[in-house]
Amino acid sequence: MLDLRTLARQAPIAAEPNVVEWMASMELDPSAGNVTRVVREMLAVYGGPEHARLREAFREWVLGAAESWGIGDEVLEQVKSLKEAGMIYAGVEEQKEQAHREGLGRGRKEGRAEGRATLVCRQARLKFGARTAERLSGLLDDITDPEAIARIGDQIIECGTGEELLARAGQG
Repeated sequence: MLDLRTLARQAPIAAEPNVVEWMASMELDPSAGNVTRVVREMLAVYGGPEHARLREAFREWVLGAAESWGIGDEVLEQVKSLKEAGMIYAGVEEQKEQAHREGLGRGRKEGRAEGRATLVCRQARLKFGARTAERLSGLLDDITDPEAIARIGDQIIECGTGEELLARAGQG
């Protein structure tokens, strides 16, 4: 068994690039950038025809890991080279990172909307009372656009009664 963390902390075992060290590197840092770097290095060092079996074994190892990435067998069967395997990995990692960024963006937007809704209800409670604020809160539950909630907040200043506010807020 290899202790990958210890291997990664040590100085390179040999002066020449080492396939085991590359594999350990990808296990410890499976980012698209690192895998792409390792595949490039592997192809640069072992690109000749005499290393075809080594590249094939490395490709198989990368594709074996690809199964856990959720790539279908029909796609994996079409991967003929180590370079293609590295590109598939990089694409999957980029998709994961994009989904993560989009999720964070949605979360921030929802958080801003929720915070604004709380503030708007608090202002409505101060001006028109608890009953109006509770009814307004129910209307704001369906609104996810922070700007739309801010416009309703502006209407608190413009409206003379809680009923007028609720009527305007209900119109969207």
